Amino acid sequence: MSEMPSVSFVSLGCPKNLVDSEKMLGLLAEAGCAIVGDGSGLGDVLIVNTCGFLSASRDEAVGILQEAAEHKRNGDIQRIVAAGCLVQRDGQGLMKDVPEIDALVGVHNRSDIVRAVTGKKRSELGASGGADDSVLFLGEYHASSWTEANRSDQTRLRLTPAHYAYLRMGTKEGQQIDEFTTAIRDTRDLVKVFESAGLEADKDFKYVEVEGGEHNEASWAKRFGDMLMFAYGKDGD
Repeated sequence: MSEMPSVSFVSLGCPKNLVDSEKMLGLLAEAGCAIVGDGSGLGDVLIVNTCGFLSASRDEAVGILQEAAEHKRNGDIQRIVAAGCLVQRDGQGLMKDVPEIDALVGVHNRSDIVRAVTGKKRSELGASGGADDSVLFLGEYHASSWTEANRSDQTRLRLTPAHYAYLRMGTKEGQQIDEFTTAIRDTRDLVKVFESAGLEADKDFKYVEVEGGEHNEASWAKRFGDMLMFAYGKDGD
């Protein structure tokens, strides 16, 4: 591909996988790849970030990759890249199940995603393609294999909405007077950390200090509606 390809992305599995997907998407966007969202058709390249924790997760990933293979045979996409946990655990087996896969990216080699998308495909490497470094970016399955590029969470393209926090602290949380003081002080210190990071009170977070509030369900229940209104704009009725 002479020009940077467009990319479609499927993220499966746990929140950690979602963060990895955001990192890979950020690297691709920074490299000049156009990201194709849901409902906008397919890109030139389809990436599937797999989960291999359960047999059902493997079945789901293989099913999606087989659907991608059908799209590739029909000429809808040009390349399939598989990434993530299942790739790390059984990448070679996955390529046997879905021979249309062009490149693999392991869990600690997410910074290689641009090379996997733009470099040589298996079909261009002949008989040695399945073991060539051009298509296998696996590394070792433990943290010591992380390079600085793989360890950094900068350049993430966020798929999740902005986060916010609701803090509620009663002046009688704890068993003793010194515990009350410590709990309030620590929570106020946390609020200062939020503010120093540029978070805005009553928008990014809300802190409610309840005079006489205790550490029990009855006390929390009195403020539960307020928390729902802040988080969701409704009280759950």
